[in-house]
Amino acid sequence: MRDKLLSSLDAALPGWRESRMLTVPAAVEDALLVHTLYECGWAGRESDVRRARDAFQVWRTRPDAESVLDLGDRSVAVVGAGSCRRTDDRNHGSPVYSVTGDCLAAPSPVSARFVGEALGYVEDSGLGAYLDHGLGVVVLVTHREFDGMLESYSLSSFPGTMWVDHSDDALRLGEVLLHESGHTWLNLCLAALDERLPAEPLWHSPWKDTPRPAFGILHAALSFSLLIQYFRHYSGEHAPDERMRRYCAFRARVEAGRMGDTVESVQAAAGLLRSPELRDTIMGEVWRAVGSHAH
Repeated sequence: MRDKLLSSLDAALPGWRESRMLTVPAAVEDALLVHTLYECGWAGRESDVRRARDAFQVWRTRPDAESVLDLGDRSVAVVGAGSCRRTDDRNHGSPVYSVTGDCLAAPSPVSARFVGEALGYVEDSGLGAYLDHGLGVVVLVTHREFDGMLESYSLSSFPGTMWVDHSDDALRLGEVLLHESGHTWLNLCLAALDERLPAEPLWHSPWKDTPRPAFGILHAALSFSLLIQYFRHYSGEHAPDERMRRYCAFRARVEAGRMGDTVESVQAAAGLLRSPELRDTIMGEVWRAVGSHAH
């Protein structure tokens, strides 16, 4: 995929690579290349020379010391939505905040230590493998209070990027990073296996309280199964403090109840997958979330 992105950008601005200053880990670079190509596409459609110039400017930027976290086997760039270019693209159900110009040079909304702590919580829960597929660029959209609803989303056309709300607690940032990494992992698997799922909304989703097709039910089942396991891990002795223990115990109980109510629907949707390995992986996470008594 990287070769295709580079070829497309070379065609848009020959020689841009020779003038680049930005050197970042591969996962961050791959995600940023998608942002640049997206901005170039819009610049071409709108005949906007300035937008095209801004798109490539990110590669001539020296990043803020806190904006790129390189942990060797895992790396991520964290930027604030306020420094990005917002596009309300009707092809997507959520706004796209693109990393352009001096986004990486702007002060990071949170410290690298805070992000590292959030990633550590996911690792310690035993679910860190999912982070390998979702991380690259994290755009922090809105700051919320501790017990506020954290909204997050990722888009299949932006692999390696997630847009998330955040609070002042690293365990809650870990919550949304894990949630979106699960979505990204499943999107990559569905694409790699060329799975074709029917579009009819056949099953009720307790999370959206609306009928969803197999694609939506499987995405919800996987991501919330991971969250249930994450919350359950920190609802006892692993909790960093009593407030977080109570929060995680409550969320684990609520989400496990919702999952239990929709297990039969998830099984039916998973039965439409051609890959037994993918089906078994999804259902394995579901059973771990709801408990063996639900079989």
